[in-house]
Amino acid sequence: MRRSSTWPSPRRRSPSCAPNVGQLAPRITAQAGRTHPVIRTSLGPQPSPEYAAGRVPRAAARPLSPPPAGAEELAYSRDLRPVRALVSRHAERAGLGADRTADLVLAVGEVSANTLRHTAAGGIVRVWHNRAEVICQVNDQGWITDPLAGRRRPPEASGLGLWVVHQVCDLVELRTGRRGTAVRMRMCLG
Repeated sequence: MRRSSTWPSPRRRSPSCAPNVGQLAPRITAQAGRTHPVIRTSLGPQPSPEYAAGRVPRAAARPLSPPPAGAEELAYSRDLRPVRALVSRHAERAGLGADRTADLVLAVGEVSANTLRHTAAGGIVRVWHNRAEVICQVNDQGWITDPLAGRRRPPEASGLGLWVVHQVCDLVELRTGRRGTAVRMRMCLG
């Protein structure tokens, strides 16, 4: 679900790295179509007929499915090096290419750094994969009040973390509220 190559991106990537929506579960494809103006199909980049023009879809109010029992889990409260090492090891074991692994490590690092910057407690990162993708989820006690955080580029140079996460990951799912925040980042294999 990479945005079209005309969107500003911290790292330019060839269109072939974008996942084919046919490889993803229908519920994920539907959500991506509502939140991305352009999706990639077997025919190449296509305008998304479901794009909601910046509105947050109702699906964002539903909780994320729980991570699988076999997900690797790590609590963090200060040092992000173990978080980055866990993501890197798992992505490499799953077969994610070196550039995509670096992007995923960057994305999880940005979200984890936000935990340390904006909450009093630490967070938990969980990593798992299936035959199609590597998935990382960061949970913390923070509450993001802007429902479109990360979906549009901030006007100032600082505060780009969530926006960068959306640029480098194939799909980002964010749930937030008074009980905390969960950010799930997906990178397609192959």
